[in-house]
Amino acid sequence: MKPNCLILWFFFAGTCLAQQPLKPNNPYTGPGTAPVQPTVVQSEEEAVITVIYRLFDAMKAADSAAARTLFTPGARLYTPVTKASGETTLQEETVAAFLKSIGTKRPEAIDERILKYKIDIDGPLAQVWADYNLYVGTKFIHCGIDVFHLYKSNEGWKIFELADTRRKTGCQPDPLDEVAAFLDTWHAAAANADAEKYFGAMTPDGVFLGTDATERWTREEFRIWAKPQFDSKKGWNFKATKRNAAFLENNTIAWFDEDLSTWMGPCRGSGVLVKTSEGWKIKQYNLTILVPNEKVQEYLKVIGLR
Repeated sequence: MKPNCLILWFFFAGTCLAQQPLKPNNPYTGPGTAPVQPTVVQSEEEAVITVIYRLFDAMKAADSAAARTLFTPGARLYTPVTKASGETTLQEETVAAFLKSIGTKRPEAIDERILKYKIDIDGPLAQVWADYNLYVGTKFIHCGIDVFHLYKSNEGWKIFELADTRRKTGCQPDPLDEVAAFLDTWHAAAANADAEKYFGAMTPDGVFLGTDATERWTREEFRIWAKPQFDSKKGWNFKATKRNAAFLENNTIAWFDEDLSTWMGPCRGSGVLVKTSEGWKIKQYNLTILVPNEKVQEYLKVIGLR
């Protein structure tokens, strides 16, 4: 990023999945070419939670065929329902009825998000207890607990029973929404040349990595560099078009990536956030300009390496 060009993330679904390290000897043939696909080894916990995320992805895509592969043929679904009289009954649904429901196209997608989860496994039997929020599009519908029971078949883990609760009280905010709002406000501060709000969103030891190789700035170095632009009320206006985020330590640490629409074309921001007594703060932000693989050779000529 040159001095006249400041280039500046999200999520989700919400809970982070730890991946095993890639196996060695996976050669990469160089820029502009596709790497050999590595073999990813999953733990049993990762394999189990992946099934749940695949189900939610299928629900969002209204893909009943994809969802069907995750259930046993005779799987059952249960929801305790409390009537106005105070009586609680157990509502039962077949997997066929559930698949028909999620396969129905809607103007806005069903978006079920896990906030946190706990997995118990004993040999071929697994249970997942998950707090969730349900949205249709961006509209909040309800929250509750999902309890999945799975067994390990010859084809992998399958859901044979799902029970859930549904309520609108005592719901937890989705950390993904909090992070998205925080980053949108941060980008807006740059567009409005609001230096106090912009740099106040970074930790004192925060680091900004720009697009030029020389641009590894501490917060104060970044503030000094940007001062002429902010003083002249000439900020930069970047809009996030896509975001992903994952969380650790009871949702107090987040790392993210976001696709950005900028005056330079498509960029990507990524970084680390920490939750402080004052709310989310940026610990590190890394900005890159996206270069399509098929354009890499041309790009190398531009920077004098070809």
